[in-house]
Amino acid sequence: LGPAEPGDVDPAPFLKRMEGMKLDYTDEEAPDGEYCVLNLPEENRRFDFFPGEESQNLVREVITLEDGDEITVMYQAVFPEEGETISKVMNDWYQALVEANGGAFQEK
Repeated sequence: LGPAEPGDVDPAPFLKRMEGMKLDYTDEEAPDGEYCVLNLPEENRRFDFFPGEESQNLVREVITLEDGDEITVMYQAVFPEEGETISKVMNDWYQALVEANGGAFQEK
């Protein structure tokens, strides 16, 4: 699926699900395959979230410098309550964005 604009989707419920979550630096490599992106162009920054079972709490931060070079940092999301994952939160948020923009979301 492609980009989805924020539109009128309220981010609060998704951010609330991340309360208490912390991001720990990790040396893990980003897995191959698809990922969900939260793009923050005004900050020259994006966050990538991976859906795989082994990588469901991995977060890749990519910062683009003025010269075009990129700094990449990998994190492991740690939630206070068992059962929540960062990829699930981001997938649900993306689904809400797609549906708010008139699209149909089909989870793979």
